[in-house]
Amino acid sequence: MIRREWFRANWRVPVLATLAFAGITVSLAAQGDAVSELKSAVAALQSNREAAAAAILKGLDRKLPKLGDYIGWFRATAEFSTGNYAVVPAALEPVWSQTPTSPLIGRAALLGAQAYQQTGNTSAAVSLLRKYYSAIPQPQGDLAMAKAFAAAGDPVSAAVYAQRVYYGYPIASEAVEAEALAANLESQLGEKYPPVLGNAMLGRALKLLDAGQTEKARKELIALVPRLTGPERDTAQVKIGVAQYNAKETKAAQKYL
Repeated sequence: MIRREWFRANWRVPVLATLAFAGITVSLAAQGDAVSELKSAVAALQSNREAAAAAILKGLDRKLPKLGDYIGWFRATAEFSTGNYAVVPAALEPVWSQTPTSPLIGRAALLGAQAYQQTGNTSAAVSLLRKYYSAIPQPQGDLAMAKAFAAAGDPVSAAVYAQRVYYGYPIASEAVEAEALAANLESQLGEKYPPVLGNAMLGRALKLLDAGQTEKARKELIALVPRLTGPERDTAQVKIGVAQYNAKETKAAQKYL
């Protein structure tokens, strides 16, 4: 579930962008009232009065069509925060229809999918994430896919996406949640749990090493050696020595290598 605090932290960037656009349009007399309404809605959002903001924003995209995607995004986040999940996908329609393509499509897909899941429409959540997958920021997109598939009763697909996050983005905060989800799915699936390839496991350890998480990388490499073969096993063994060297255990690294 997405927390209200998440939205309050993540809509501030588009708020600034919208105000910049509004500053350009405010001189247009025909749009003056609409821009004032938008500013009132933004002020309501900034003071955590989401219900008031949603009421102001409803239909405002038709008055300010060039800002329709931002207005739709603001309204959808406000509606979600107040628990009006069923209206969120419709509120996001201006984002989908914006021309040229809106920069908010990826985050809107994440929000829309969460809203669908809240109402039990898990198949719609999966479809929405699939449709806009290429525009969704990662690893948030893969974690959202994993959750959506798990909720839709497809644990195998859920496991695949959880693995993508855990092994592909080991230093991201999403990796912790993906690990827990993957462990739960493995317990659920047993022998049907999709196997993880050696290069994926090795890749995770090497990313940890490159990120400076030396001790964690070394432990994972040591655990991996018996599970790998050929060049991947050789690489893991060499990188154990590199990890020792990076940890300033020079003599131990020299002896090991």
